[in-house]
Amino acid sequence: MNKVFAAFFLCFVAMPSWAETSFPDALDDDQTRLIKSGETTFRFLNLFKAFDAVLYLEEGYSAEQFPGEFKFSLSLHYHRPFKRDQLINSANNILKDLHPDETLENLDQRINTINDVYQDVSKGDKYTLAYDPEKGTQLLLNGDPKTVIEGFDFAKAYFAIWLGEHPTTRKLGKALLRQEQAQAL
Repeated sequence: MNKVFAAFFLCFVAMPSWAETSFPDALDDDQTRLIKSGETTFRFLNLFKAFDAVLYLEEGYSAEQFPGEFKFSLSLHYHRPFKRDQLINSANNILKDLHPDETLENLDQRINTINDVYQDVSKGDKYTLAYDPEKGTQLLLNGDPKTVIEGFDFAKAYFAIWLGEHPTTRKLGKALLRQEQAQAL
């Protein structure tokens, strides 16, 4: 059943359109300003909204420099419920496809740490991953901090789930990094 859901999840991730949630153009974080790079909505079978996604990059940095040793933040606003195990299995399957075994072995403990704090999501929930070179990658659920994972190597590998070159999420990353115009589906 998990493999069936993973295939289901991966199918709709590849279908971006303009985000239906309005996101601010910038976020101010302490002394740093983050500028919206891109936003999109994901639908399954062009019918069912799955989630809205938005990516912010530290002011002064461009999508061409992503990922880099600067602040960035990715938020997923869910339109439907997902079980914790579904989120973890989908992420782990993409990580396995994107990265060699040696890389995943080096990240294994940190991936397990983030997986341990994931929770089921309901319609309206928001997961945010925020990278800060001085602190690491923070996972928040509805603004509530869940964990911080150290290392740029982790951030680079983990954000690639949504912003990398995996065939099923490539369009998502391009829309969020404004490398490809998102089209309404």
